[in-house]
Amino acid sequence: MRDSVIRIIHRLYRGKISPTIDEILEQVRRDHPDFPYKRTQLYKLLNEMGFHYETLDKRLVIKNTEKMRHLRSVYLRRIADLRAQGYVVVYLDETWYDTHDVKKKGFTDRSIRCVLPLTVPSRGQRIIIVHAGSEEGFIDGALFLACKNIKDAMADYHSEMNAGIFEEFISTRLLPRIVDKFPGQRCAIVMDNAFYHSRLVPERKIPTTSSTKGDLLRFITAHGIPVPEPQLPNVAPGERAPRRRRQANNDELLAAIRAAVVQRGIQQAYVVDELVAAQGHVVVRLPPCHCELNPIERAWSSLKRKVRRRNTNPKLGASVVALIRQMERRVTPANWRNWCRKVRALEDAYRVAPNHEPVIADLAEDSDVDSGDD
Repeated sequence: MRDSVIRIIHRLYRGKISPTIDEILEQVRRDHPDFPYKRTQLYKLLNEMGFHYETLDKRLVIKNTEKMRHLRSVYLRRIADLRAQGYVVVYLDETWYDTHDVKKKGFTDRSIRCVLPLTVPSRGQRIIIVHAGSEEGFIDGALFLACKNIKDAMADYHSEMNAGIFEEFISTRLLPRIVDKFPGQRCAIVMDNAFYHSRLVPERKIPTTSSTKGDLLRFITAHGIPVPEPQLPNVAPGERAPRRRRQANNDELLAAIRAAVVQRGIQQAYVVDELVAAQGHVVVRLPPCHCELNPIERAWSSLKRKVRRRNTNPKLGASVVALIRQMERRVTPANWRNWCRKVRALEDAYRVAPNHEPVIADLAEDSDVDSGDD
């Protein structure tokens, strides 16, 4: 009977119907008139079978496309090869914390005596958090906090993440700490494809039809490409030939660039990749929509729980910044080893799944020593 219920649910989805308990029960009774369960009993049965009524994850459709399966396979092979070569895998990411974010749940009788006195409805000020970690824990000294209009907060004066801030974090914060943490070892730094991770090296950015003439000429000069001679248009017999142009036009310049790119194998490069490669390390980018393959996502969940539970002065932004720093030190290497082990298990699940079918992971499922966190 359970197999029949599963087939019915999948059939409803194939018919572009997001099934409710009533729709499933109706279909089951139509196929099996002697089905003994009522609505509540069917609901319990579905939960036992692993079906839960929740918001549908649209990313699963994207993650199961042919292109995404290919990108996932490329990443899985790449990260496995680097581990086999002895690279230390370092996971990097950024998140945000709003200063007014406090613990939202607790036992209450719904009276005025069961409310937090400093709770405010707004989000407060946003604090940018950037960090990196490995199986040995967070990289000591790599924590980067940025916020705006919070005095004496020991954080940089920024309100939004951008390529400049991120590249500064890589060059002045992360790479020196990696040398201290893993002396003499090569690291594979895993990150996602956020736009501020992916600023192209200007001299290596291959021009397109939308590029200005100045951009075209700068690329030609940087790569030593001969400037093409301006071409004369075809002239019909008896017509007066136009005056020769002094410079090649954009189309002619772009044609010369494209030919040189193919002949010389010129490739674009990211600023971050170049910074990392200069220190003997490599950057590995996650396939889109696969944050579950980065254990730092679980670290963020744990860190925010700890901060949220102790955020008793949400109106004082500087105290929230200090609290983030304090709670970051409570995320242990043991936590990180556990999260990395779960990511390795997810990688293995993707490798053995038919066509690398998307694997569902709950990034908020982990518990830590501070079990009272919400």
